[in-house]
Amino acid sequence: MKRRLTKVLSTALSLGLILVGGVTAYFTHQASTQQIVVSTGSLAIAVDETSPVQFDNLLPSEEREVTWTVTNTGSTSVWVKGRTEGIWEDETLTEAGLLVTEVSAQVDGSWLSLASDPAGVSEEFFVSATGQEVDLMNLADGESMPMKLKFVMDSQMVDEYQNQSYGLSVHLAAKQASTDASWPSSY
Repeated sequence: MKRRLTKVLSTALSLGLILVGGVTAYFTHQASTQQIVVSTGSLAIAVDETSPVQFDNLLPSEEREVTWTVTNTGSTSVWVKGRTEGIWEDETLTEAGLLVTEVSAQVDGSWLSLASDPAGVSEEFFVSATGQEVDLMNLADGESMPMKLKFVMDSQMVDEYQNQSYGLSVHLAAKQASTDASWPSSY
């Protein structure tokens, strides 16, 4: 009988503890934020050539100019730099026969010289007040900037340059308008 009584008391005590534990519960709740969506911006520029892209019968000392528009087609402000490159169809001729004498950008209705050299612009140019990589001008998203390039046939050209063709290109690169951003590794 003692054993039976111990068993009944153990069972009653266990049930009592379970009931007390269940009754003394604390309230809890959990919540989460909605999904936070983060999207990246885009960086892109486009070039629209707006003036002649072919010149025929150019003679020594004759100067011509080409205009184009660079447009920021991305979603963030950019800084722009560029360089010119050219090659004669007859690769035995040197580039010295055609000289890029000036690269300009139109800012607030006036032409701003970015690079100018009567002996030929051979360095990179930057869209800034000095044409150097300081105080670069922002080109905001959707904004366009007219640019122009002046070139001249060298007055000292020799007969080998007669009836020849020269391919002249302007290469532009853009980076995010931030001093921490790097320029593209190539044009």
